[in-house]
Amino acid sequence: MSGTITFLVDNRAEESFMAENGFSILIEKEGKRVLFDTGQKGETLFYNAEKLGVSLSGLDAVVLSHGHFDHSGNLGEIFRLNPSVAFFSHPACRITRWSLHPGKTPHSVGLSRENNAAIMHLPPHQVHWCDTPAQILPDVWVTGSIPRKSRFEDPGGPFYQDETGHIPDLILDDMALWIVGEKGLTLVCGCCHSGIKNTIDYIDSLAEGVGIHSLIGGFHLLKATPERLTKTISFLNQTGIKRVFPAHCTGESAMRALQEQLKAQVQLGRVGMASRIQVI
Repeated sequence: MSGTITFLVDNRAEESFMAENGFSILIEKEGKRVLFDTGQKGETLFYNAEKLGVSLSGLDAVVLSHGHFDHSGNLGEIFRLNPSVAFFSHPACRITRWSLHPGKTPHSVGLSRENNAAIMHLPPHQVHWCDTPAQILPDVWVTGSIPRKSRFEDPGGPFYQDETGHIPDLILDDMALWIVGEKGLTLVCGCCHSGIKNTIDYIDSLAEGVGIHSLIGGFHLLKATPERLTKTISFLNQTGIKRVFPAHCTGESAMRALQEQLKAQVQLGRVGMASRIQVI
C-alpha cells in the first residue's frame, strides 16, 4: 500500500523552482498515477514537473478539487498528453464564480472558457461527476460534496456566482481525496473550502474507523478569524493526526500558528521539497 506525493504547483517553492498562487500534486501508488489539481494556466506546472523528472503523460486519473482558476489551469494540455485519462470532479465545478472585495473590481475566479471546453470535449465515459464519494483507484477515494455542519467554518472569502454579489457561492463542489495507507489515511485538500473539521468529520464517517495519519494541502485559513484558527487547531490536536503539510491558501500566519501549536509534526508544503511525501 506504499505511495508517494509530489508537489508540482504551490504558492511556495524552493530556489530554482517556480511558485504561483495555485496548487497541483502528483499521487503515485502501486504503479498508478493521479494528478490532483493542475495549477493556473501557464508554464509553472510543466517547468516544475520537468525539473523534478516527473512525466505528465501516462496519468491514470485527473482530479479537480473544485472549480477555481488556480486549480484548473492547463486541463487542455493535460488531456492532450493523456487522451484516455479518467477525470473526476463535482458537477458544479463548471459554474460561473466571482470574488468581490469592497472597493475592488469584481474578479472572475471560475474555470476559464478554455478549461470548461476541455472538460466538455472529453469522451463521456472518461468523465466522472462525483457529488457522492467515489473510488478512483484501489485505496484512493474522493469525497464528493462535503456536509457543512461546523458552525465556525465558512468558505473562506467573498465568493459569489454573479458579479453583482447577489448569489453567494458556498463552493459546494469542494471535495477532498484520501488514500488508505498501512498506518492510516492520508487526506489531501485543494483549498478545503468546506472547512477542515467538516472535511475530516465526513471522511471519518466514511472510512469505518480508520484514522487520518497525514493531512496535506491548502486549508484556506488565509483570512480566518482568530476564533476560527484557535478552534481549528484545537480540533486538529484532538484527532490524533501525526503529520501535517500546510500549503497553498493556508496563509503565512496560520502556517506559523500550526507549526507552533499543533501536536503533530508540521512541515510546510512547497515545490522542490527535499523528498517526496511518503504515504504511510
